[in-house]
Amino acid sequence: MLVFRLLLVTAAVVMADICRDPVCEFTFVIRRTSSMTYRGSSGTLYNVALNGTRLQQDDDAAVGYFINPSDVITLDGFTRDLIVVNDIFPGPTIEVMEGAQVVVRVINDLLTEGITLHWHGMHVINTPWMDGTAYVTQCPVPAQHSFTYRFTAFPHGTHW
Repeated sequence: MLVFRLLLVTAAVVMADICRDPVCEFTFVIRRTSSMTYRGSSGTLYNVALNGTRLQQDDDAAVGYFINPSDVITLDGFTRDLIVVNDIFPGPTIEVMEGAQVVVRVINDLLTEGITLHWHGMHVINTPWMDGTAYVTQCPVPAQHSFTYRFTAFPHGTHW
């Protein structure tokens, strides 16, 4: 199950990075990766290990080459398969004004799994097929395909 944070606010709350447009559009690229890895500039994926208190590329050719911790999903310090959204874990936060139309284009870059997004706490009145409960309200988005979710941000508050 993928978990996404959806933070909706009322007009009384003033915060940075809130989409204040009547239609707020986002793109989520879903893909598989591993924790404790680092993608180099060439796209090559390297294992990363903890060297004292610093992350270091885990191969003989890169002795002394330290990695920026913000470039690595560390989780619990062990290499684990995981699914990321826009190359971050957990997925991105969406902040919009209550009543805005939320448009989320989901690109399923997984090779074999279908996915859906379930918007916990959102009242998807008149659009139940936008609520992503697999095989209940929506068929999964097939691997290597995309789907666009559209719903009204209601009610206000913090939703997962």
